[in-house]
Amino acid sequence: MSRRRKILIGLATLLILAGTGIGLLVTQAHRQDRACQGNLEKIFVAVTAYAEENGVLPSLALYPDDPVSDADSLLVVLRPFGINESHLLCPAADAILQAAGNTYLWNTRLSGKTPENIEAAQWMLVEINAMSLRVPAPHHKHYHVLYTDGEVRSEENPPAVL
Repeated sequence: MSRRRKILIGLATLLILAGTGIGLLVTQAHRQDRACQGNLEKIFVAVTAYAEENGVLPSLALYPDDPVSDADSLLVVLRPFGINESHLLCPAADAILQAAGNTYLWNTRLSGKTPENIEAAQWMLVEINAMSLRVPAPHHKHYHVLYTDGEVRSEENPPAVL
């Protein structure tokens, strides 16, 4: 086998391996996107169940001091409706943010409102990265935003009222 042919075979092998690696990264990012969207959808179901039982949306903190034990945290309020710690963590969020126990922000303007009095779809939850434009968005320069109509959208910019 000629030297040139060996080099070409080596390059082809490297390209195949690189392509496989890129494919794995894309697949991992897609899994993280779907998991985050799934978390937000489950939280919406729990918020809806809470509102049906109580007549109003829950009164929650934008971000509680202690996401695991504060009375105004997503976890404490929605645990009876099927929410657990894993639902509060976007898998694409930085590990430091995940270690805090919650990677989502609640729209406090919705706290205590009756669902019928919300005129248009408003943002309900957004990823905590949206608090600062210096922190990169976790999903390919996008944020996942849960709206009051139950839709999860991928947005380039965080909600304006943050």
